[in-house]
Amino acid sequence: MVDFERTPQVDLEFMNREHRKAFDDANALTGFLDKLLKRLLDGGLESLDEQKGEAEIKTSLPHSAKIEQLLQVLLLDTVTHF
Repeated sequence: MVDFERTPQVDLEFMNREHRKAFDDANALTGFLDKLLKRLLDGGLESLDEQKGEAEIKTSLPHSAKIEQLLQVLLLDTVTHF
């Protein structure tokens, strides 16, 4: 996670607000992926496919929908910003 307050700021407050939102969105995605990875490493995901002999997250699970949603927010805000 990246602390926005520790990054250089610009003189235009509206730009700082946009940048803060981008940091918040990226941190939300990072936090979700960190939790998902921890559960995966702890063996807590029901989405592990042990029959194939390899751990794989099935794309039909709600986890992939949440990741896609967080990525869509980042993409939309980036397109809007630039």
